[in-house]
Amino acid sequence: MVESSLPAAGRSPASLADSKNLALAALGFSVFIFGGQFVGVRMGVTSSFTAFDIASLRFIFAGVIMLPVFIRLGWRDCCGLGWGKGIALAATGGAPMIVTSNIGLTLAPALHGTCIQPGSVPIFTALFAAMAMRALPPRPVLLGLPVVFAGLVILALGGSAQPAQAGASTLAGDIVFLGAGALWAGMTFLGHRWRVQPLVAAAVIAVLSLAYVPVHLLFLPSKLGTAPVGMILFQGFYQGVLVLILGQLIWSWGLRRLGAEVTARFSSLTPVAGFLLAIPVLGEWPTVLQWTGMLVVVLGLLGVSLLRRR
Repeated sequence: MVESSLPAAGRSPASLADSKNLALAALGFSVFIFGGQFVGVRMGVTSSFTAFDIASLRFIFAGVIMLPVFIRLGWRDCCGLGWGKGIALAATGGAPMIVTSNIGLTLAPALHGTCIQPGSVPIFTALFAAMAMRALPPRPVLLGLPVVFAGLVILALGGSAQPAQAGASTLAGDIVFLGAGALWAGMTFLGHRWRVQPLVAAAVIAVLSLAYVPVHLLFLPSKLGTAPVGMILFQGFYQGVLVLILGQLIWSWGLRRLGAEVTARFSSLTPVAGFLLAIPVLGEWPTVLQWTGMLVVVLGLLGVSLLRRR
């Protein structure tokens, strides 16, 4: 079938160009939101909060906002997913993943989290898909993922060689980020397999993860009682509203406008955004090895996207 070269009915070429530019700006904004979440958590856990505190703030803010949406979409059957699928999404993309990621940020620099966790997601997602289909991943994935893995190793070596910056805990933090990446990939794989809409996923994960809050307040370490109110509001708004709700919805809107191929290239820029934000906010200056590792990861992710397009 040959696509028409005429503009869509009722829309001029100028309006289509404006819509495309707006979608590109939206994806760019989302990339900085997602990259900045690691910087924000690192700032919080090294000053006013425990890793468990920031996870609670994330779901308190997001859960309260999304509760009316959850009820409207159908609380009896968990927004149409069924409670089994809803719990599985929350178990992979909710509190367990966020707490794991936050613990990693108490051990290693944000530079590592913003690269290792998102960078490992394609690797684990491809593995999960291959196991589910009992087949090898597509050739572009097989070619690109070793490059991504090599970049992650270079980044880890760059961090572990800096005891003054992050101490011996850096390698442990890197391993924890891999665990968080595996959970993130599990959520991604299940959401794609079940064709979960972004609004449904955000509502289910935010509301079901509220169950974590009393567990945290009763049994886990907390500094919320002594934390500044301004920092509590900042972390709750950034992690809960910007990342979990607005970031996901803006990203999904850009995906519908531009398609998966363009969006995949933007997702590979998340490590770059995190690196750039960590320098002025946290004073974490990357070494040559860290820059090299980050660039290799980005090139690997871009390579997968371009090869799959061909």
